[in-house]
Amino acid sequence: MNESYFKLAEELSIKYGFSSEDGDNFVSFKENQTGDTFYLGNSALIIIRQTSKSQRILIKDTLYKKVDSGFLSSLPLLDLKSDPLYVKIDTQLGDDMASAIQPYLEKAIEDYKPPKSFACCSRYVQCSDAKKCIHPKQVYAKQCWYRENLENGKIFYGKNKNL
Repeated sequence: MNESYFKLAEELSIKYGFSSEDGDNFVSFKENQTGDTFYLGNSALIIIRQTSKSQRILIKDTLYKKVDSGFLSSLPLLDLKSDPLYVKIDTQLGDDMASAIQPYLEKAIEDYKPPKSFACCSRYVQCSDAKKCIHPKQVYAKQCWYRENLENGKIFYGKNKNL
């Protein structure tokens, strides 16, 4: 079952321009004693724990509120005092929840705000000509100030220059 979770993490990393071959994963899944965990960078987002009767999924509360994923949203939430930053949901032991978890990871990536920023990268003319950011790693591209200008129709360079 964990194979599908590792695969999901790798597929999302690749989708957003990161290669596991280079050791460059943005989304990762790690097995550990306190619960198998999905990470976005260094931040734990989703934890999967096996209890004697169920598989417990813990999703960061702030992330859970942003996604209506259908299946997980339809399950009752557990009222437990442990792990107060997480919503807790029990599913059947052995259930593969990769497809139910994916919308939460996608939303976390979409909302990700990098801690650092830069003015623009070496692709600024190509981005200007395309009227959008063309950086292959869109997560890193969120660090670019020029990208925000492009998204607001302000083009400083290339054939589409309007300022």
